[in-house]
Amino acid sequence: MDEFRDDFSSEAAANANLKVQLQILSRQKDQAREDARLWQDRASISMEDAHSTQEVLTKQLDEALKHVANVQKRNSILQAERDELKVVLMQKEQDFQDRANSLASAVDQLRVDLDEANRRLSSSRASDEHSFGRNTHTSSSSMMSFQDDMERGDKN
Repeated sequence: MDEFRDDFSSEAAANANLKVQLQILSRQKDQAREDARLWQDRASISMEDAHSTQEVLTKQLDEALKHVANVQKRNSILQAERDELKVVLMQKEQDFQDRANSLASAVDQLRVDLDEANRRLSSSRASDEHSFGRNTHTSSSSMMSFQDDMERGDKN
């Protein structure tokens, strides 16, 4: 019986030891559940924060994309206007160049005409000076006969 008691005592001690270990494990399990719940709450809060942050960032990104689209649209319009102005400027430059060439041509023609007129004038002067000496007598006598004719006409 002593053996039986010893077995019983050692089994009771083992059972008591197992009960203590079971209580420790039960507390650890409860603590682990509590830790898991806290972590889950934190994760849930973090997920809510992340979702909220994601919504805010998504809105900001949408606004930024709209702004970029508007800027690109304005840039396209400005580029088109710039291209149109370049064409107008090139046309104006060509018109100006054509006018400048026309004026240069007109100035050249005026120079040629002026040179020709000066040449004719010089030639005419030289001819007049040469003729002046010979025709002085003829001009005087023609003038006298004209006056005579006039006087006779008055009398008649």
